[in-house]
Amino acid sequence: MRFHVPNNELDIYLDEKEAEKAKKKAEKKKAAGEEEKKDGNDGDEDGSSSEGEEMTAAKLFDQKIHKKANIGEFAGEIVASI
Repeated sequence: MRFHVPNNELDIYLDEKEAEKAKKKAEKKKAAGEEEKKDGNDGDEDGSSSEGEEMTAAKLFDQKIHKKANIGEFAGEIVASI
């Protein structure tokens, strides 16, 4: 069985991740600025974290199915796997 998974969902997901990273980075800069005022230290640490695997449209589709079906990694006998 084959599914067509449009890339527009992946684009939306990636945009949300970028916005989330930007928000976290801004919060870290704000927190580092406040600590710098208190301690007098330079807050030049870059806390960039990368995900282990690259997200694809198929993986995103699989995650959405698992979330909507409310199943975990092991829910019983596998009838079909994506």
